[in-house]
Amino acid sequence: MINEPPVPLPSVCAGLFFRGVLPAFEDYLKFDPGAQKILGKTQGEVLFSNEEGASACLRFEEGGVRWSDVAEGKPKIHLNLGSEANTVRFIRGGLAIPRLRKGYTHPWMLSKLLRLFLRFQTYLKPSSKDLQDPEFRVLHVRLALAVALFSLAEIGREDAWARHMLESCPNGKVSFQVDGEDLTATIEKTDSGLHPRRGGKDETASDAVVTFASSKVAMEILTQKSDSHAAVALGGIRVEGYIPLADGINHVLDRVSRYLPT
Repeated sequence: MINEPPVPLPSVCAGLFFRGVLPAFEDYLKFDPGAQKILGKTQGEVLFSNEEGASACLRFEEGGVRWSDVAEGKPKIHLNLGSEANTVRFIRGGLAIPRLRKGYTHPWMLSKLLRLFLRFQTYLKPSSKDLQDPEFRVLHVRLALAVALFSLAEIGREDAWARHMLESCPNGKVSFQVDGEDLTATIEKTDSGLHPRRGGKDETASDAVVTFASSKVAMEILTQKSDSHAAVALGGIRVEGYIPLADGINHVLDRVSRYLPT
């Protein structure tokens, strides 16, 4: 039996910025009109990296963005987050200023990128006043769920405790949805690991479906303000289908909050 480490591994935490948080930018630009307005017709690739060699790209085009863990062309902007420790401080909201390696000739795009990230942060770490708005709350849940599932896949690869737990988790597909909302996210467990899928309802049937009674319930579960097992008992969460699969994924999903601030 592998004991759960009392402190999250810095190397895994740093990787979550590149392969857990940045992928949610696709949903952010797709569903937030305010972000679309900021971006406008701006196009170009932005490369993010750190000194340990981790990297990811955001390619802005046609009013949206596409995430990739490899550079696809010549980035207009290159931001380096520095050391692994600095990357961890950055992802946890501490003082950590990225170094601009490339992009001085694109000040307008840099300005837009900063505005997009500041707005993105308000959805991931909202104020209590913001959460009173039902539309804001739904987008917050959508982005939090995207970050959680992409981070879960990364943790499942890199965290020894999570890998051990997933060995006993059966293969299959789990969908997460919110009652009354057009909001669905899916993650699939295979022999090669966890594979999150974004977008609407999956074309193929899921083996298990986890339904939150409301966006408020989903928000409280995803931010660890409520216990998922208690929510199931009280009717806040409904689990249908292959229960052992849903339980296995949920058990490892709880580890995400150990790495990411809420």
